[in-house]
Amino acid sequence: MIDVIIPAYNAHETIRRTLSSIACQSIVNKLNVVIVNDASKKDYIEEVDFFSKFMNIKEIKLEKNSGPGACRQKGIDCTNSKYIVFIDSDDIFYSPKSLVTLYDAIETSNSDVIISSFYVENDNNEYIEEISNPTWLHGKIYKRDFLIENNIRFSNTYSNEDTGF
Repeated sequence: MIDVIIPAYNAHETIRRTLSSIACQSIVNKLNVVIVNDASKKDYIEEVDFFSKFMNIKEIKLEKNSGPGACRQKGIDCTNSKYIVFIDSDDIFYSPKSLVTLYDAIETSNSDVIISSFYVENDNNEYIEEISNPTWLHGKIYKRDFLIENNIRFSNTYSNEDTGF
């Protein structure tokens, strides 16, 4: 199983698109999706209710706004699947095979982390491929045991938290 962790702060305008890209994954039956609500003005119960017809999904609520790093760490701490993937509440998976590609690679290689390329949309609505960017969390799958054994955790920062991770 894979935990897909989504930090969300007032992301009601974009999160349905993100969740749709997850619901379309060919291995949706192997996913546990967790929205970590970073003290948004409104909860995500409508989104959870709608998408629960298609996938295993839940919302975890933080008491106070703490930033995406704290949300991601809370997601790690409150889940238990063998693998972890992160996606932002305004991002999407490129294709229905995005997660199966990562999953197959980590399973067959017995690696702790798999890093793939991903696409970034620029200001001209063009997609530029980022090849194996080691800093950003996109396009990666992590083995939970590796993170725990090496005490790899997110800091409680509001920006560039992925760099420290």
